[in-house]
Amino acid sequence: MTTASPVLTEYQVTFLWVASDWNRDVDQPTAQTEVLVTLPIGATPWDIYCKAESHKDAFPSLLDNAYGWDGDGMIVYVDSNDYIFKPESLTPDSKWVLPTVS
Repeated sequence: MTTASPVLTEYQVTFLWVASDWNRDVDQPTAQTEVLVTLPIGATPWDIYCKAESHKDAFPSLLDNAYGWDGDGMIVYVDSNDYIFKPESLTPDSKWVLPTVS
């Protein structure tokens, strides 16, 4: 008996960072890190986050004044759509939801 290999696709993940020394009165330095990961079609946002996070060597270091995710968090580009996940809302139960346009 043979089993078919899962069909893989590439997910483009962009992590958005904010400076460690936050000052409301000054434009804050920010950075972004783009990571390309390959996973089966239909991977969950959590699966993609875990795989992308394994590329920590590409993340800015604290020496670059990057402290944590900014309010926009993580953007995943797949199937010609951008999906935005805020850091506080990304969990193993996160679902794919297109942002609403107002």
